[in-house]
Amino acid sequence: YALDATVISANSAEEIKSAIKQEVANSKTAIMLNLASDAGDNEIKTIREAFKNVQDATIDLTLIGCKEIPADGLKELKALKSIFLPDVTKIGMNALSRCVYLEEICAPNVSAIDEYAFNRCDYLKKVTLGELTDVKGDDEHGGGIFGLDPYLTQNIDLELSENQEVMKSEFDENSYQYIWKPTGEKYFASPDYDNGIFLGYQFNSVKSWE
Repeated sequence: YALDATVISANSAEEIKSAIKQEVANSKTAIMLNLASDAGDNEIKTIREAFKNVQDATIDLTLIGCKEIPADGLKELKALKSIFLPDVTKIGMNALSRCVYLEEICAPNVSAIDEYAFNRCDYLKKVTLGELTDVKGDDEHGGGIFGLDPYLTQNIDLELSENQEVMKSEFDENSYQYIWKPTGEKYFASPDYDNGIFLGYQFNSVKSWE
């Protein structure tokens, strides 16, 4: 992934800011940041701020080390063309919402995703996810992870873990929302897979990654 990228280790918000500034000044578009595993709101929002005035649809971003993209973390980041999140296990509400030029999301270890995480990512073509066990919000009742446009996902090639189970949406009284949970049935042996449907959305294609 992004072979010409140098991995930059950055822990504090200041380090992140200056590292991105330097890379952008050097006309680098493939940027790899090595963050602390507990990097949170402050660090992720610093990344968003640092890319704010960068040209639309130019950045291939890899974030190594961090485990979570918090709610609203990278939303409305128009510079993003692709994002690779090898260590992330949770993507929060609206985390990548309105990244309108984002074409690819690769998060092979993610298991939990909150509502509207990928809402209005209008150019998405490919999404790779891990074995999902906890997905909040559903398409039918509003709040699905791909937002409200049912046609958006029809352009997306989805790749899931070969161990993915069929997910079923149930209303959770405590949080007052719909939550998708695994049913125990193998997804890749199900009618949903045959029809290219997952989490209630219709995809261009669904396959397993090895």
